[in-house]
Amino acid sequence: MTVQYLFDTINKHENCIKCELGKLRISNNEKVSFGTGMVNAKGLIIVPKPRFSAGRMVGPYSMDSEEVSTLKSLWSAIKMDPDDWYITSAIGCKTEEITDDHIRNCRDRLGDIVSSISPLVVVCFGRTSLRAFAGDSDETKAAQPGLFDLQDPNIYYKTYLTYDITQYIQGKARNVEGWQQIGNQILEDWKNIKALLND
Repeated sequence: MTVQYLFDTINKHENCIKCELGKLRISNNEKVSFGTGMVNAKGLIIVPKPRFSAGRMVGPYSMDSEEVSTLKSLWSAIKMDPDDWYITSAIGCKTEEITDDHIRNCRDRLGDIVSSISPLVVVCFGRTSLRAFAGDSDETKAAQPGLFDLQDPNIYYKTYLTYDITQYIQGKARNVEGWQQIGNQILEDWKNIKALLND
């Protein structure tokens, strides 16, 4: 797709007021998050929601500095090129909790972003991101990390579910049981994702 397609997507959704988050965003003079990265990226990452601090999106990729550092260390470990990725969020506005209504109301925006980038691989950070992208179903609610079959012959890109890096970081900070195994699983996931990207 072209840069113009992404600009059209931004123009279409930047004033969204489909739910209370949009109205609050406008009253706080904030912007919808559309993501960042190379428009010709091979892969697209969907995080659950953008990160804000004092009303502004923080860090590159709409992620905080620790999340970015963790992701880049994973990429470095497997020699992944950061320019291969565009990163966006399932929800475009600031919120503490993501509801089913937020996911439904933001689905068109997310779908247009994915179409704008036209990636080979879509990586969903956690089931919330997968549900936002692939729809709310028993399959998406119960999905386990790994390649996810969208069961749609019209969609050519591969979809991969991995753990939400935020939850991993929080588990590590609190020394939650099993956080090391999750870290190892995330690394294995990214090795698999790299292979998919190079297929």
